[in-house]
Amino acid sequence: MTEWVKNKKELLRSRPTPLLKLRKTTIDLINTAIEKSQPDHTIRDNVAVKKNSLLIGSTSSNLNEIESVYVVGFGKASYTMAKVMEEILGDRIRYGVVSTKFGYGGKLKKIKVVEASHPIPSIEGLKAAQEITKVVKSATERDLILFLVSGGGSALAPFPPPGIISLSDKQKANSLLLASGASIEEINAVRKHISLIKGGRFAELSYPAKVISLIISDVVGDRLDTISSGPTVPDNTTFKDAYRVIEKYSLLDKMPHSVIEHIKEGFDGRIPDTPKEGNECFNNVQNIILLNNFSVLKAIETEAKSLGFNTMILSSEIEGESIDVGKVLSGISREVIKTGHPIKPPAVIISGGETTATLNDSTGCGGPNQECAVGFGMNTPIETELVFAAIDSDGTDGPTDFAGGIVDSMSREIWLKSGIDIDREINNHNTSEILKVSHDLIITGSTGTNVNDIRILLVSKTQNPKGDVNDE
Repeated sequence: MTEWVKNKKELLRSRPTPLLKLRKTTIDLINTAIEKSQPDHTIRDNVAVKKNSLLIGSTSSNLNEIESVYVVGFGKASYTMAKVMEEILGDRIRYGVVSTKFGYGGKLKKIKVVEASHPIPSIEGLKAAQEITKVVKSATERDLILFLVSGGGSALAPFPPPGIISLSDKQKANSLLLASGASIEEINAVRKHISLIKGGRFAELSYPAKVISLIISDVVGDRLDTISSGPTVPDNTTFKDAYRVIEKYSLLDKMPHSVIEHIKEGFDGRIPDTPKEGNECFNNVQNIILLNNFSVLKAIETEAKSLGFNTMILSSEIEGESIDVGKVLSGISREVIKTGHPIKPPAVIISGGETTATLNDSTGCGGPNQECAVGFGMNTPIETELVFAAIDSDGTDGPTDFAGGIVDSMSREIWLKSGIDIDREINNHNTSEILKVSHDLIITGSTGTNVNDIRILLVSKTQNPKGDVNDE
């Protein structure tokens, strides 16, 4: 199995032997999680060509009846997905374009790979979206479009209405929404209505060609209308909903004038809304979820059971403020130690979803998973034998080079002895600095996938964390 955690040696320093063993097991489970979330495994397990039939899950397409096959897509996993699709289909692919994050791409023979910025859209992503649009608009009813969708697609293929909303205005709108504390559904309600390809509009552009969307979900609850802003599914939000989100988070005076005016025109009925349920453009579309957060949590559970742990998947749909989620999980760990509820140790409690760090103009360095780890570590009794890790499966937690953090019952003690002002750094969302003090920052580099956050809590059967400290 691939060692995705690059700084394992550093993470296994300066801890007593009992905690050292738990940390090593936690790192191994993180490696399992990232390995099982790789899109190439998922594509190979679900896509095949047999006797001129393209088999995707339970669906079958007769390639003899298809004039041209196009492969397009956007998202952090789109390059890896496209690479495997090219291996499977070869020269059956006429052309393709995918947009992925900087550092996630490579060269392919039949499919053009564009690298763009995330989470803030860039000119590269705009050019990719424009080219993808040209490809799908040229397709006919005899053509098949394989659309590869994964987390990050909303930012990696921006396409604001030309001459109305500039890319810089879209960038500003995106930044304001991400920092506002709005949910991903609320953010996407706005993004769909300032895009020419999101919120079902991709299906409009592709019609009457047949479209099969292969989806890796990075959205809590796997809502198709939310993953990458739902380009191939009916949109149940309206221009009025988009305006309400901007109003709710006090962004009316901050949002670019062009965005506000465009959305006002929409809810006044002067421009058409996104396509809704019943629109004929969805008749030729199939949406297939290949991989999601829960499937990865199940893989962690299987591995943990093989190591002799009692296991529990708490939920794959946990949301909320990151620091508070960490505190709640710390409370659960204390209950496990004290009463054996909700599960007896030795235990591995697994959870996923997507937590939020509301920034409030802070200037610190950190990310939601690092905040979650700090929230856990701050509320963990010193005399306990447990380890907790929280990572973003794409390897980038917030605007940092860290995947997340791993803490144990010694982390808080190290922070306090260092003299760092924990409360001040938390208020400034400077959690990278806190975790750096205790050698608790996890580095994986880009993983080429994204299935939300992954959290792993290990509680030992014995509560004796003292022992020889490993300083190697």
